[in-house]
Amino acid sequence: LKLQFLYLIGVCLHTMIARLALLSLLSGAAGLPVPTPQQLAWQTEGIMALVHFNMATFVRDGDPGCSVSSWNQGINCSNPAVFNPAKLNVTQWVDSMKALGIKHSVLTAKHGCGFLLWDTKTSLPDGTPYGYAVKRPDRASFPRDVIVEYVAAMKANGIGVGFYYSTGNNFYLNRVGFKPAVGTPLPGMGRVTDEQYLQLVLAHVTELWTSYGPLAEVWFDHGYSDAIKDNITALLKEHQGAAAGFNGFGVAQSPVRWVGTESGTPTYPVWSTTDAHGAQAGGTGAADGEYFVPAAADTTLQAGDHWFFEDGLAIRSLKELIAVYHASVGQNCVLELDFAIDKTGNVHPTHAARYAEFGAWITACYGAPLATSAGAPLTLPAGKPADRFVLREDQTTGQRVRTYSVTCDGVAVAAGSSVGAKRIHLLSAPCSGTLAVAVTGVDPVLVEFSAFAPCPSA
Repeated sequence: LKLQFLYLIGVCLHTMIARLALLSLLSGAAGLPVPTPQQLAWQTEGIMALVHFNMATFVRDGDPGCSVSSWNQGINCSNPAVFNPAKLNVTQWVDSMKALGIKHSVLTAKHGCGFLLWDTKTSLPDGTPYGYAVKRPDRASFPRDVIVEYVAAMKANGIGVGFYYSTGNNFYLNRVGFKPAVGTPLPGMGRVTDEQYLQLVLAHVTELWTSYGPLAEVWFDHGYSDAIKDNITALLKEHQGAAAGFNGFGVAQSPVRWVGTESGTPTYPVWSTTDAHGAQAGGTGAADGEYFVPAAADTTLQAGDHWFFEDGLAIRSLKELIAVYHASVGQNCVLELDFAIDKTGNVHPTHAARYAEFGAWITACYGAPLATSAGAPLTLPAGKPADRFVLREDQTTGQRVRTYSVTCDGVAVAAGSSVGAKRIHLLSAPCSGTLAVAVTGVDPVLVEFSAFAPCPSA
């Protein structure tokens, strides 16, 4: 009996090892790119907060928000004291984030005007302090370090932090798209050569990436200059190796990509994989893409693609946000939803109410399934029909599902291709019987098949 028991153990171990070897072989043979643990964790979050709050809040929405017509005339935004959120309360931002179940956020530490939200210790080439930021030692400016307060409030509430830093635009240093914004620098601009400009970029991101602990995500708007690519790569690897890098393909260890539209409603299917061009330029990806670079769908709450707060702008309706949710989170994207902080330094009351309404809808609609499994058929409770289902696949060894099909009592009711982190499929008519799913692909494994009751679409 002892020998038989040992024999059975040996057979089980041999089978397990063979199975793991087969998975590895299939992955290698199929050329499937494999995600990092950080990319997988990032994909599961569903919604994050992309917080826009900087000098443009007080000038105009734009990148850069500052311009020749506003720099030394009109609002005179060359004066750092123009940034003056008198009732700044970062903890108030958290309330709206919690209402949406947000696990991490990213703040515009520096946007196109060149204004810094932290008490930088960097200097211009002539040795004078960088003059366009909070807490300036040599001129009137906002007396509080916004980054310190942001990080403290997020960490106190279990929300991860991240920083947006626009490497190509800095109106204060006379740069737009890494090139001079105006021929002759305006009064109040810092004067730098191209090399000096890039060295300041490195000095700024070094402060951001070394002073506030681990970051959940770093944002490279406008990408990065090839002249400092190696420096950026080394800095990230040493100090923020676990951070997801938006537009960070080529420099970040866990890059994520733009889905190719700021509407929040990308075209299905959206794949976790893409080619090198898509990883850098954005897009919905490809099933046979050679790189695992999952997609982010960034979009605004304010209507008309306005990222920074402007008085009187309409905000998107709950019905529009529901469509965004299904087209982003429901199509294998992370929804990077804008938080346009107002001039007082708070989430505007009308925005806060819409975030709360949106979060309540998500919970009511998708908080409790009627039935759930890891791929087995779902028999719905009597008298409780379903008109939608959720699929999630195991992407540990790559995105493997290529197609799925669903039947209700044996009749085909739905079909699609990409699943990835999450796929939400709305049926054309409710099902009251048994839902069954079938998938094809390279040894695909589902980890969730759930059915949900009809819910209002506003």
